[in-house]
Amino acid sequence: MSSRGGSREWPLLQAALEGVEVFAKLKVPDGVIKDIPYVGMMFGLLKGALDFRDRALQAKLAAFLTDERLQTALAAEEMRARLNDSGEAERIGTQLFLVIEKVTDFAKPIIIAQIFAGFLEGKVEVEDFLQLTHIVDVAYTGDLRSFANAGGLTNSEALNARLASVGLTLATVDGSIGGGGTYYSITGLGETFLRCFSSTK
Repeated sequence: MSSRGGSREWPLLQAALEGVEVFAKLKVPDGVIKDIPYVGMMFGLLKGALDFRDRALQAKLAAFLTDERLQTALAAEEMRARLNDSGEAERIGTQLFLVIEKVTDFAKPIIIAQIFAGFLEGKVEVEDFLQLTHIVDVAYTGDLRSFANAGGLTNSEALNARLASVGLTLATVDGSIGGGGTYYSITGLGETFLRCFSSTK
């Protein structure tokens, strides 16, 4: 996951704020993207930035849409069909747009792209996808990256505790006399999150 973060964020932001057409990097044909519910709308917004706030949103959408793994998933007809066949295209598209528009970290759209690709690949169910995008919105990016890069729990109790606060890990307190303290395990959502990054670390 680390290879998809940091180094990409500032160039995309700078390009968008300067009005450069970052969508030229897209590998999926325009016509294909425009036909995908809500994703097509996001693509259209890339061409219509008018002021600083619009261009900041443009940069976040660009980070999301230009993720290589997501582009590969969108290019596969059977994966696009999964979105349409889910019966939840509007709900998923609305969630994608609202979360991407809201986030204040330009790395988060890249993380969301990985989760959306995981959904298209059949690794994530609709409800889990919706919950995970909310978690990305409220969690600290560095914690999400550390969790994904480690592929599970780390030796940092503080990190594991923060992940527990957003539902990716579970804290269990040993209540026995002289108990050993708090133990952490990965929740079902945490396992699903990790599956989204298992092939990209």
